Amino acid sequence: MGYRILVILAVIILLGGCRETSEDIAPLSADAVAPLAGLPAGGAEEPVRQARAVAVVNGRIITESAYRQEVNRRLRAAAALLSDNVDTLPPETVKAVEQQAIDTLIDRLILEEQAAKLGLLPTEAEIDAHLQDSIAQSNGQFDEWLARNQLSVQAYRDILRAQIIAARLHQVAGRLPDLTVEENTGGAVADDLPAEVVHQKFSAWLKELRRSARIELYR
Repeated sequence: MGYRILVILAVIILLGGCRETSEDIAPLSADAVAPLAGLPAGGAEEPVRQARAVAVVNGRIITESAYRQEVNRRLRAAAALLSDNVDTLPPETVKAVEQQAIDTLIDRLILEEQAAKLGLLPTEAEIDAHLQDSIAQSNGQFDEWLARNQLSVQAYRDILRAQIIAARLHQVAGRLPDLTVEENTGGAVADDLPAEVVHQKFSAWLKELRRSARIELYR
């Protein structure tokens, strides 16, 4: 593999190739996840395409539309950082991005479901507070930043929601090892654990959740 491809893959990893990082773990929007019963029986081609499943996780689908959006977001970001064009990225890079995208969407859903089970989902008021903090810290350039990153306000709210979920689940994973996850939700965080150890525990927990999940791939 050439130096150029190695550089691009390194950039993609920094953009979110490590699935367990908080920035990379975001909740699925309404068009990204739907019950199997919600699949249309027919109609216009575009709605059918959007609802077509590329994966089913614990009985819920990840749509082709959501998958393509995630792939395109990653490709655009990689190309922008490298002052390149998406169309000229090496096939190996595109393939790696596609795999990372589907892995990310699967992990997002698994983590959000776990947060819901443990009563750790953030409220809209909590997300609003984080959003206002971001706006206040942007020096009046928040809208410009959204446009530059091709994000809507709702998409950014989803990112904030994801970061809160990830932080809370990191706390759960970092609790005393002799307790189960469910028991840990009522205890104190092990403050003496280094952040790296907490992240390793979180990563191992996520891998276990993924192993126990019912995942079907259709891509």
